[in-house]
Amino acid sequence: MKADFSESKLSPEQKELFQAELNGFRSMFVDSSKEPGRTDLLQFEIDTGNSAPIKQPPYRVSLAEGEVMEAEVKQYLELNLIRPSNSPWASPVLMIRKPDGGIRFCIDCRKLNAVTVKDCYPMPLIDDILDVLGDAQLFSTMDIASGYWNVPIHPDSVSKTAFTCKYGLYEWLVMPFGLCNAVPAFERLMKTVLVDLKWRICLVYLDDCVIFSKDFPTHLVRVRQVLTRFQQAGFKLKMKKCHRGRSQVAFLGHIVTPTGILPNPEKVKAVMNVKRPVDVHGIRSFLGLTSYFRRYIPGYASISAPLERLKVKDAPFKWDEDCKGAFRQLKRAIMKPPILVYQDGKKRFKLYVDSSRYAVGACLMQEVDGRNRVVAYASKLLTGSQKNWITKQDGISEIECWGVVWATRKFRCYLDKREFDLYADHQALTWVFSPDNRTTNAKLARWAMELSNLQFKVHHKPGISMGHVDGQSRLPMDTVAALSIRDLLNPEDTVEDVLPTSVGEPARADSELGLGGERADGHVDDECPNQPNEVASGVPLTPVDRFGLDFD
Repeated sequence: MKADFSESKLSPEQKELFQAELNGFRSMFVDSSKEPGRTDLLQFEIDTGNSAPIKQPPYRVSLAEGEVMEAEVKQYLELNLIRPSNSPWASPVLMIRKPDGGIRFCIDCRKLNAVTVKDCYPMPLIDDILDVLGDAQLFSTMDIASGYWNVPIHPDSVSKTAFTCKYGLYEWLVMPFGLCNAVPAFERLMKTVLVDLKWRICLVYLDDCVIFSKDFPTHLVRVRQVLTRFQQAGFKLKMKKCHRGRSQVAFLGHIVTPTGILPNPEKVKAVMNVKRPVDVHGIRSFLGLTSYFRRYIPGYASISAPLERLKVKDAPFKWDEDCKGAFRQLKRAIMKPPILVYQDGKKRFKLYVDSSRYAVGACLMQEVDGRNRVVAYASKLLTGSQKNWITKQDGISEIECWGVVWATRKFRCYLDKREFDLYADHQALTWVFSPDNRTTNAKLARWAMELSNLQFKVHHKPGISMGHVDGQSRLPMDTVAALSIRDLLNPEDTVEDVLPTSVGEPARADSELGLGGERADGHVDDECPNQPNEVASGVPLTPVDRFGLDFD
């Protein structure tokens, strides 16, 4: 077994040591995902309560689909993943067309899932996972070959997994895809396998695992520890999907580096390849792809608004100049997203908050190498009743104060028990949060009391210099930018080992994003001229000409 270190920056001597370590686990590595292991730590059960067996007829398929179906069934039988069945249960096979024209074999388990008692075991939060990687310099990833197939089905539940097709009735001997409790069951299994290692030396999300460390000797020890656990669990690892000793890796849809995170270039490429939509379905597909990047692009909702309008029910599909401009601008913005830095528990946070009569926006930052860098963006639309505050006495102060309350709740996992600086453009907030405040406004008094549990210093900053949050307060949709949405990495994604040239730069100026509007204090901003001019370039992503596309 010869490991591939082509994208690793390890020295020749370190590569030899790494290879020697892997040689002790050569039996674990397989070339195909069709060669899964088999664990004895878990037998997957399906609890359907008192439900009677559900039997569905097979779906009709085309000739081409039938050929793929026959080949898949034959292969599953040879691999001892399924067996012929006499079960009273039957879920139909569903053949799905893939974007590349291929055909995927799936089981339609919807009716079985509907009567299954749900497992509520939690999935780890992506923001928690990424925060842990902040001090790491070396990364190795491991991918369990056909992860679910490593888990056997409990004998009492085998009959419930039966599926029907034109070639007969079969039942699964291993945990298949599509069952509602497969995800929590597998995550619980991984917690059992890595119980004292998870969060300390490695992170895991389903069958994706990343090992991290500050130096090579420590990294080698940690790789050995994780491989030993996987070997004891009976897992097999897919050789070509395991990456070793890299300074940056693709993990959960992000590029993880020692200095920050950014979108995977392969995800960017998928967006850049999209041609101009010609119907509502195309609009939904494009916005679904670009929405993946919204955490990196303040003002995303404002840019995409012309396209969003085309999704309105019964609205005519009219591709005008606004739509064309939004389509191009989203592509251009995605080409150069900012790199978001990891939070540093030893450094003081800076929280910038701004509110308008429509929404609140926030930007959490820390100083890195003498410059303010972005940790996360967030924004939220005000509700109907909250929008009415502006008409009341102290209404402006209420909206601005609520923005601070919401932002501190959103980022409480970072700010609790920590001293931080709060920047707002509403002068009255310095009085609202003062210990000498004797306000008779019940809302302000209640919020001031809530915020008194936090340790912060209030700074007044003119709105003209708050461009990185001022635009967000006018977003027409709720948005959590940065570490918040569970985006899984496509297993086939690869990434070039390119180090970032710019980290955590403040986002584009509102004038670039076409933002502007009326602030809570009545001031109308056409743009934010004092927004930092340097646009966050992030890692130099693959250029457009390499994709062979254009913005139209």
